[in-house]
Amino acid sequence: MEASRPARWFERLLAELHLELWIGDATVIRTKRVRRQKTDRQDAQLILQLLSEDRFPRIWVPSWENRALRQPLWHRHRMVQARTRIMNQLQAVAINEGLRCKKRLWRERGRLQLESFRLAPWASRRRRNLLEPMDRLNPMITELSQAIEQEVEKCPRARRLMTHPGVGALTILAFVLIIGKAERFGLGKQVASYLGLVPLEESTRNRRRLGHITKPGSSMLRFLLVEAAQLTVRSLPEWFSESPPTPFAFIDLPPTLRLAWREFVIGQTIWHHRIIGRLGSCRCFHVLRTADPLDVQDCAYRRQSIPHFVFGLSLP
Repeated sequence: MEASRPARWFERLLAELHLELWIGDATVIRTKRVRRQKTDRQDAQLILQLLSEDRFPRIWVPSWENRALRQPLWHRHRMVQARTRIMNQLQAVAINEGLRCKKRLWRERGRLQLESFRLAPWASRRRRNLLEPMDRLNPMITELSQAIEQEVEKCPRARRLMTHPGVGALTILAFVLIIGKAERFGLGKQVASYLGLVPLEESTRNRRRLGHITKPGSSMLRFLLVEAAQLTVRSLPEWFSESPPTPFAFIDLPPTLRLAWREFVIGQTIWHHRIIGRLGSCRCFHVLRTADPLDVQDCAYRRQSIPHFVFGLSLP
């Protein structure tokens, strides 16, 4: 069948009947169609023809155990996003009252200061309604984090990835589950493309234009890899010697230079996702496929021997 819409009930029914289900790439199957007329009967005949000719574009489908382990990851990810939205609103309340303490607001002293503000009745109710769900979310997130750490201890492939600096249990388990079989990819840059960490390119003749990242694949894993790469760069500067150009003053610039500044900011975004994002995905894939721990000295040699614009792409 084509990979068109979620059909878990159908997959479960075939599994109970001990029938093997192949799911094909709908985009590739569409290119095989010759006639412009499209009916269910013709689609079935086309799939049967591709199967008989051994040209069916089968795609990898995660197992039921894989999908079950993804649930705590997504559940925690969504709850962290909800908590972040609540914390941002409470930060706005504190800033409006003249309190700027950033992360210290969530400590005991900052919490007491936040609760001690004399606000209007509806503003006070809003503060109370924001603090209550945040207090409920914290223990649930902690419980899910502990469950994820326990699952990582049971997975040898995930424990191997613990040798990568800046990568924690959450990122490791998400990478192992979403990438699945490492044999599906030949190069680390294919993993980066699979996760949507490569820039969109629109080039013609001698003009090369790079846009935003493509963003297919798992948004959760893409977010975790970029966060892990940022943490690695901040904690271990020797892992990434190249740095973006130093920004210049934006004030008193003519319109033409302001446009150049805009292109500069866009270029920094491309640099950030293309270099740092691929750094995490390619090296994690390298450790996962070779079954060897990460060799820091070898990676340092690779970093010095290749240009920064292809850094992270030449790993096997």
